[in-house]
Amino acid sequence: MINDISTHSLSMWLKSKTDDEFVVVPREFCVLVVSFLERQVPQKEHLLFNSRNVLGQLEEIKRYL
Repeated sequence: MINDISTHSLSMWLKSKTDDEFVVVPREFCVLVVSFLERQVPQKEHLLFNSRNVLGQLEEIKRYL
C-alpha cells in the first residue's frame, strides 16, 4: 500500500484508463515467465521462425525487469 492506495486499486485504475490494455502483475511473475520461456526455446526451436530473435527479445524484456 502506497499512501493509502492499494496495489489492487492502482492496478484496476490503470486497467480502466487504458481500456484493459495494461495490467499490473508482480515483478516476480514476469521474471518466472521469462525464465520459463528461455528454457522452452531450445526444446521448441523447430517451431520458431527465428529462435535467436526470440532469445534476443527475452533479453530485452529482462532489461526492463
